[in-house]
Amino acid sequence: MSAGCLLELTMTFGNEPIKVDLLVNKNLEVLNSQLIGTYCKLDRRYMEAALCLKRIFKSMDPDKNNRLNSFSVYLLLLAFMINDNYLPHLL
Repeated sequence: MSAGCLLELTMTFGNEPIKVDLLVNKNLEVLNSQLIGTYCKLDRRYMEAALCLKRIFKSMDPDKNNRLNSFSVYLLLLAFMINDNYLPHLL
């Protein structure tokens, strides 16, 4: 599997800066992103909890090298919610 490449951008939506990471040739990350998107559409609680956790982790330490990235937080939350039967297992 190719290592791929990453392009980091910051966009502004209203007054809120939004970080966007573009990945190329990262097959596993694409599949994980699709899985996260599916669960966001399936149950709004997942999306709301993920955004809340993202803010909590970011507020604990603004240095991204000292904390989990958002993608990892989303996957950990997904595993927890599936394991505790808040969300169905789709795979």
